[in-house]
Amino acid sequence: MHMPHLHFILFLTLALILGYAQSRAWLVEGYWHSQVDLLPIWVAYAAVFSRPYVLGFCLVAGIWVDLLSANPLGASWVSWLLTVLCLQRVQGVLLRGHWIGEAMLCALASAMSMVFGAALLWMGRHHPMLGWPFAWQALFNASVCALGGPMAFILLRALDRLLLAHPLPSTGYRSVVEVKRGRFYRSVWK
Repeated sequence: MHMPHLHFILFLTLALILGYAQSRAWLVEGYWHSQVDLLPIWVAYAAVFSRPYVLGFCLVAGIWVDLLSANPLGASWVSWLLTVLCLQRVQGVLLRGHWIGEAMLCALASAMSMVFGAALLWMGRHHPMLGWPFAWQALFNASVCALGGPMAFILLRALDRLLLAHPLPSTGYRSVVEVKRGRFYRSVWK
């Protein structure tokens, strides 16, 4: 299944609103002393369900997050694109459609995007904070994404059902035509 243009625009708009909410300190360091990042859930959903639009999603949403944060331009979208490419390779193994598989997929997306982001920052001669704080942040984000991922997938699948026109299953029986076989094969309309 792929997303039509309207669905992609709504999906991207939700991701941009979530990215803005995260940057405006609504979901920043609280009791756990860790910043909550829910956008890897959107990255995991894009990896599984929107193959033609993955590059556009990663590019637009990643640049948006980079502009709103202290990241160098391109750090988020490149790490998300690398995450999507890896997730597309293992999506069949991770029980797509089951809530435990979706939780694992979202946790993996969160951890991979953080690791790829730190590697890109390190290669760009920036100095990301590696060590126990980074490990705690990665574990915390993976846990939050694993808990929130199946709920977000339910929401996004409901959006799918709302916006996509699914064809009716065809039966082999047509009630309009009655076929009588005789010497000459012919159809008789009711």
